[in-house]
Amino acid sequence: MKLSYDEVVQMLRDRPEQTRTYEVESGVIERLPSDTPACLRPMNEDEVGGTGELP
Repeated sequence: MKLSYDEVVQMLRDRPEQTRTYEVESGVIERLPSDTPACLRPMNEDEVGGTGELP
């Protein structure tokens, strides 16, 4: 399941203590406000692998 724009915005308002990785719908990151933390970024193929888990 991919997170929608609204789901991402809600998570940013109520950030978890631990880092989590989620797949988001295409174009979501580009639509976020410019003051969104820079820690949000696309994952590369090595990070995604077959599991979606970070190495």
